[in-house]
Amino acid sequence: MEDSKKNINDALATGDLTGSEEMRETFKENGIDLDAWIIYAEPKKQEAKSKEQAMVQKIAGLEKENERLKAQVKAWEAQDSYLKTEEIRLTATEFKLLAYLAAHADRVLTHQAILTHVWGNEYFDRVEYLRVYIGQLRRKIEGNPDEPRLLITESGIGYRFHTME
Repeated sequence: MEDSKKNINDALATGDLTGSEEMRETFKENGIDLDAWIIYAEPKKQEAKSKEQAMVQKIAGLEKENERLKAQVKAWEAQDSYLKTEEIRLTATEFKLLAYLAAHADRVLTHQAILTHVWGNEYFDRVEYLRVYIGQLRRKIEGNPDEPRLLITESGIGYRFHTME
């Protein structure tokens, strides 16, 4: 009896419900209709496979984005006449803001989209927060904060992170 329960547990854990006569007999001895179980378990198995595939695709996308961002940093380093060469210390909010802008490089992001992503939904109309933090970032990363080349203001709309490509 213990062996048959172990066989059933192994079959269920691995999804190996081949329907062999031996497996059918083992299930039958334990009061389980193998055909009914296969009908029940197959959609669950397919759902799990779909979720796994989606996760693998998401991870692959994140790895691709990470590589793109690394390449962008190297490009900036190559153009060091535009960037300050000393270490830059950013607050958590500055980093989140810069990362969001860089992830959407060369695209205009609205004030509301940036505020919502960085500070949350309740701050969507606090454009002054954004102006202050953009000013702080410009002082830290721009060669000349009064003539920004990276953090570009799109008047009345929002900001764009320029990649200098």
